[in-house]
Amino acid sequence: MSKRNKIPASEVLEWLSKTHPEIRKVAEVDRDWVWIAVNLSGEEHRATRDSLKEFGFAYKTKGAHPLQSGSMGTWSHSCTRPISFKKRGGARRAAPETEQSEAELLRFAAMFAAA
Repeated sequence: MSKRNKIPASEVLEWLSKTHPEIRKVAEVDRDWVWIAVNLSGEEHRATRDSLKEFGFAYKTKGAHPLQSGSMGTWSHSCTRPISFKKRGGARRAAPETEQSEAELLRFAAMFAAA
């Protein structure tokens, strides 16, 4: 996995102006992030989505990010802001149970019975 390059917001907006001028019109800077409030669902937008992903944009899968303009941002670029790594995955596996002999179980039972 390659580490994403940190790009200043001004360069991200410049790239948007050159490659996707219509999307640049709805792009907003919110702190250290560039957000895009546009619906890119559907096959007709696949090339645009792939282009944004290749440059470093990410789609916000859970809800949307409220922007100062009142619109909701769904695509974001973290620019120079580092992204914390969060490991995703299933529940932790339980440690395998060790089998105890019948003699050990009787010994433990005798210890607790004596107490």
